[in-house]
Amino acid sequence: MIQSQYVKVGGLSVQYDTAGDCGSPVLLFVHGWASSSRMWREAMEALAGDFQCLAPDLPGFGESERPPAGWYTLPNYLRFLHGFCDSVGIRQAHMVGHSMGGTIALGLAADAPQRVDRLVAVNPVVTGRVWLNMGRFAGSPLRRAMLTAARALWPVAINPVISWSLQGDLATSPGMRRRREDLAKSAPDAVLSGIRAVVTSDISVRLAAISAPTLVMIGEHDTTVPPSEGRLAADLIGGAALKYFAAGHLPSDEQPDEFAEALREFLL
Repeated sequence: MIQSQYVKVGGLSVQYDTAGDCGSPVLLFVHGWASSSRMWREAMEALAGDFQCLAPDLPGFGESERPPAGWYTLPNYLRFLHGFCDSVGIRQAHMVGHSMGGTIALGLAADAPQRVDRLVAVNPVVTGRVWLNMGRFAGSPLRRAMLTAARALWPVAINPVISWSLQGDLATSPGMRRRREDLAKSAPDAVLSGIRAVVTSDISVRLAAISAPTLVMIGEHDTTVPPSEGRLAADLIGGAALKYFAAGHLPSDEQPDEFAEALREFLL
């Protein structure tokens, strides 16, 4: 059974989900941009018999507290993950990160190898490249104008989008519903500045420092992060393995049973 708890990390109140026994190997999940710990619940339920699973909401997302404007940088995400591990008593863990969470997990494994036992990066962003050309937007006056407007209008502006997007077939997809709900709940700074933190960071030069056994999972039909980003990560990390899914950006939603089994096979 999944339980939700709160912990203070760097002065912020952070919500996290847990499942499994405290005596089992620790498996830490890191969600992606405009998402939350909820994206991992099916995988956590499937793996709770083998692992003590934990999944925090990153600051500004889900139920976690919103940090001050300007907080959203890759170094701060890395410091947060270190602080979270310390706050819940994790010295070393298997780590799974998706998309932006994959970037964070890769960075932590490179900077603090003692923290990471085995590493799984799912459709990670490595060079800052995503399908949309967000690099120009990330530092532009347009981003600053959108952020100013979003801070004032976010609840009003996003609700019609959410309602419209959940019509028809999408209304029957739990994964799509959750993704829209998570977007609506996210702080506008987390959404617009969080993507800036990712697309303006190139961690490729740091990946050779990763010593943890690593598996890179790639959705062959990902239209958010080019599969070439994951392949580059696997090329740069010594001994890394590649696993392809006939899926898009979220194989954990699209092929949950296959996803959980691939994690189990690699981590056990």
